Amino acid sequence: NAILAFENQVLLPSPANYELNLWTKRYSGGAWADDSTAVPVGSPFSCLNCPSISGVRLKVNALGQAVIAWFAPSNTVTDSVPLWAARTNASGGWETQLINSGDPDFFDSGNLPDAGIDNQGNIAIVWSPSTSTNNSNIFLSRYAAGSGWSPTEAIESYTGSAQLQRIAMNDTGNFMTVWMQFENTL
Repeated sequence: NAILAFENQVLLPSPANYELNLWTKRYSGGAWADDSTAVPVGSPFSCLNCPSISGVRLKVNALGQAVIAWFAPSNTVTDSVPLWAARTNASGGWETQLINSGDPDFFDSGNLPDAGIDNQGNIAIVWSPSTSTNNSNIFLSRYAAGSGWSPTEAIESYTGSAQLQRIAMNDTGNFMTVWMQFENTL
């Protein structure tokens, strides 16, 4: 079994020039699902000359539950690029959550997010947004099955820049995060 995530762009008449959405398809029983069964992740958004979806990370646990994290423009957030996440639900669809609506200091999507999911459906997502001062810190958001999303927390705030973060999560929810740390000295 497998899951494929992909961006879909649809040209629109003015005032927006296209609509973006993230979609998924499942591979099961030796075949990919046909296009009519592709599942949208979240609501589509319309924009004029906005960046496309980026940094898509998809992780699946041993039970077939999945999490996707990605950066995407928003209909409501105009001065930064928000981080989104979605998890599979019992009906086979997706439950989408805005993880970080961005900060005016975050001028771009930073480094690709990374995500992990255990066999109970608990999720951890890490990312590193760049700021206007070219510093970046590592942030963590967690989802506890049955409880929901917890507030975002900084897990690295050294004065140098941090990036290329990765997370590994085992079946029981233990996770470890690693990243590359830069010193601001010559």
